[in-house]
Amino acid sequence: MKRVVCVFLLCLWEGGFLHAQTLEDVDSGSLLDIDAFGDIDSLFEEKTPPAGVDTQTETPAKPAVTPQPAAPAPKSAAAVASNFKKKGFSLSASYSFTGGFFPGWDEAPWYWDEYPAEQTSLPAAIMTSSMGLNYQISDTFGVRSTFSFSFPRFAIAVDSFYLDYSINNKVFLRAGKFSYNWGISRDFSFANLLSLVPTNSQRGRGTYYVKENKDGKIERVERYTHSGKNDAYTARLSIPIGIGGLEFVLIARDDFFGETNIQRELIHWGGKYNFALKKVDINAGFMYSEVMPLHVAVSAKTTILNTEVYAESLAAIGKSDLIEGEEITDWVNSKGESQTVPWKPHIRERRWDSFAFSGSIGVGRDFFSKKLAVGAEYFYNGESDLQWMTESDIEKGLTSKTRELIKGNNLALNLSFRPGWRDLRFAVKFLYGIDDNTMTLVPGIRVVPFPNMAVSLGVLMALGDREGYYYRNNTDEKGRPFSVALAITFSGSHRWDNYR
Repeated sequence: MKRVVCVFLLCLWEGGFLHAQTLEDVDSGSLLDIDAFGDIDSLFEEKTPPAGVDTQTETPAKPAVTPQPAAPAPKSAAAVASNFKKKGFSLSASYSFTGGFFPGWDEAPWYWDEYPAEQTSLPAAIMTSSMGLNYQISDTFGVRSTFSFSFPRFAIAVDSFYLDYSINNKVFLRAGKFSYNWGISRDFSFANLLSLVPTNSQRGRGTYYVKENKDGKIERVERYTHSGKNDAYTARLSIPIGIGGLEFVLIARDDFFGETNIQRELIHWGGKYNFALKKVDINAGFMYSEVMPLHVAVSAKTTILNTEVYAESLAAIGKSDLIEGEEITDWVNSKGESQTVPWKPHIRERRWDSFAFSGSIGVGRDFFSKKLAVGAEYFYNGESDLQWMTESDIEKGLTSKTRELIKGNNLALNLSFRPGWRDLRFAVKFLYGIDDNTMTLVPGIRVVPFPNMAVSLGVLMALGDREGYYYRNNTDEKGRPFSVALAITFSGSHRWDNYR
């Protein structure tokens, strides 16, 4: 089965860089992590996967030069079953060596007169290897696993480890540690319901619950002991039906596997149906958990006069409130010791009287024999508590850092030009938050002078109001609103197949 499920390998091949590097939060000191590239990688993203890559493999939506729809759900059981026909295994390996230099300032140059800026010039280097094993044990059972190692941070990560199982060639199960995407937006992944995570207020961090111990005494329990991780363990059932496909998803995230009890509030579950019509591709899905609103998303994409048009909407219905109970003064701690310091327990109450709407519409088109690609999108976020896993973490299902989504009205513009010489590419990414007059502008250039070598240069700029979203949440790892990224990458990959 010629198939690469190693998302790491796919991203490396597509972008010429290492997209997903946040294996863990490590203080790199004066040696800057390659994550400082921010959105530079996505500027040079390929529109289509390389030859031999199975387009049915789930890959996340990333900011792209031209919006490209994800592979539609299989139209028949036979299409899905083709993943199970051959027995054997494949082994893939990829390597990347990147060195870079990142000068930057803690204030943008246009503010220097009022706010003198500190300049920092930081080197960056990272060496990464990734190994992937696909083992098709029988016609109905397959196992996929990938892991990676990076130096000099000595970070080892299990990027994916999951099984594929066919039930009578009609229902297809995937379970384990893997990542995929439901949304189609290329600049604002608000409707990727699989990446949404609860905020601290929704989770109830710092609140206490009542528990009666074996002696019948009231014990105070801090139910949520969030460690800052969002590892996702997922079970998905795919059922090809008619012209589309039905999916059911169950996600256990955020320390669900606790030491003492099952935290059911950290389970997310949902479903989606894909209508793969001749003229338009439609997806409708929902996601629910006890600590978040019910989210319902609907998206559609089509092609009109050689222009791709897509639209996406998200409704947040109801919310889960934490309600304070009566004050308790006679209680015991987890060690059974009597305490008298008063506190109030909390109970969780589901209310359905709130509603918030978010939506986007985007277009993308190629010109001059696909040398020039243009993509634009408008996005409105009407939900106040909307937080999702960052792009690189979504790609690999890694320990996650999260980010709030910018509120209100927003615009995005992506341009890419390929003159056709040594894979030379010019690209520009522009994001604009209209309501708070804040912007991100990232122009870049990449060239491949020799095989397995790429040279890239980008300028990461945060524009507009200093208190605005993009100025405070800029793409630089050190939080510098104006920086330059220069890097040279040597990379390569290989795959060995042994199928009967």
